[in-house]
Amino acid sequence: MASEQEFTYPSDYKIVSITDPSSIIKYSSPHFNEVAGYDEGELLGQPHNVIRHPDMPKAAFKNLWTHIQSGRHWMGMVKNKKRDGGYYWVDAFTSPIMKNGKVVEYQSVRLSPKREYVDRAEKAYKKIRNNSKPLKLKLPKTRLWQRCLMVFAVNLLAAYQLLTLMTPEAALLGFFGLCVLSVYILTRPLEKLCKRSKEVFNNPLMEYIYTGDVSDFSEIELAMKMQSSHTESILGRMSVTVMENCKDTVSSMGDLSKYGDEVTKNLNDQKGEIEQVATAMSQMQASSLEISSSAQKTSLSNSEAKAAMESGHKSVEDSTNAIVNLSNELNEIAGMLDTLSQQSSQIGKVVDVIHGVADQTNLLALNAAIEAARAGEAGRGFAVVASEVKVLAQRTQLSIAEIQSVVDALQSNISNLVLRLNNGKSHSDNCVERITSTSEKIAQIGNLIGDVLEAGEQMAVAIEKQSVVAKEINQNIQMINEQCSESFELMTQTNAKINNVQAKAVELESVIDSFSDR
Repeated sequence: MASEQEFTYPSDYKIVSITDPSSIIKYSSPHFNEVAGYDEGELLGQPHNVIRHPDMPKAAFKNLWTHIQSGRHWMGMVKNKKRDGGYYWVDAFTSPIMKNGKVVEYQSVRLSPKREYVDRAEKAYKKIRNNSKPLKLKLPKTRLWQRCLMVFAVNLLAAYQLLTLMTPEAALLGFFGLCVLSVYILTRPLEKLCKRSKEVFNNPLMEYIYTGDVSDFSEIELAMKMQSSHTESILGRMSVTVMENCKDTVSSMGDLSKYGDEVTKNLNDQKGEIEQVATAMSQMQASSLEISSSAQKTSLSNSEAKAAMESGHKSVEDSTNAIVNLSNELNEIAGMLDTLSQQSSQIGKVVDVIHGVADQTNLLALNAAIEAARAGEAGRGFAVVASEVKVLAQRTQLSIAEIQSVVDALQSNISNLVLRLNNGKSHSDNCVERITSTSEKIAQIGNLIGDVLEAGEQMAVAIEKQSVVAKEINQNIQMINEQCSESFELMTQTNAKINNVQAKAVELESVIDSFSDR
């Protein structure tokens, strides 16, 4: 909301602005921005009349432009407008900055004014806005000698009037008294000025040398000379010292800018290389994760293989035990077959005996038949018996032959069976030996798988640690990459600031040159 309230600020504030010849603001100091109510940089590029207050008379600005456009300084009281509608007073000193005889920009330095200046300016500007002037500006400006003549004439007229009231001597004395009083009154301001001049510099010898006189006016002239010399000495010292520093600064900034460009290029190259390393580390981390996953799968497969191997080893042991048991049983069967073979041999012997008995019986039956034939009718019954015995003997012989054939076949089969049992036992023993060897090899393979499994677990742990380390390295590289990017950005900003400082140094050099030209 607009406010017509006056804003006051500390007396140490320096409200500075620089404009181009078209009055476009190129620079505004922080105090300027604060007092005017604008943010930093907001006034740049704006016309300077953005802060002009409508209470300021046009005549004041006309006088300002008349001075600075002709290359002269200007000083005056100015009322400016704040952004919120308020206002503030400044004691302004405006200077044109010259280069090669041409105005290149305007500089205005404003200070906090005394209150008496503000009061007089308020009244004077108000009258001017009303097409009027302060009384002292309406009256013609008189010199000291003119005022002395006027006072002398007035005093002479007064003395002439006194002649009608007193003696000529008294009137003459009164006239001289009025003259002395008038001169005292008229010269009081001059006396104050002389006193202030002596405070600046009081040296009668130098006063005479520089002015050729020793008087009130020469004191003032000497003080002005002193102030002028003081200003010139300051500008001279600034011109020598600051110009040398500016040249050194410009040269150093140039070298520093080159170094900064090289550092920026190196940082840029380093940034690219770090990005490549970061990419490689990311790929390495991914490969480590894949290897770790493969190692875990291999470890799982090894665990399963070890379990299967242990199960196979147990099965082989069971098979070995079963074959050993079978071999034992075959040994028992072989023993039984040996016994059976021996018994069958005994049966053969018995059969031989029976065969002998049958032969003998057959022979006896033949003899009995012969004897029965000899006996005739008396031996017929005996002959029948003999015939039956013969038949029985023949049948016995046939049975014995069959038994012998069966016993022979049985012995042959038993022999073959014993042979095959022995071969089976031999094969069984070989199987036991081979299975035992296989079991031992399986056990060795199991131990090797255990070693591989343990090594795989250690490798998985190592790969996992490597993956963690690779991740940390990748994070560190990413951090270095970010820091490199930040350093690159800071170096870019530093180069910009170096260029800005270099430009400011050149600008300061130009300003010093412009003051030195004066």
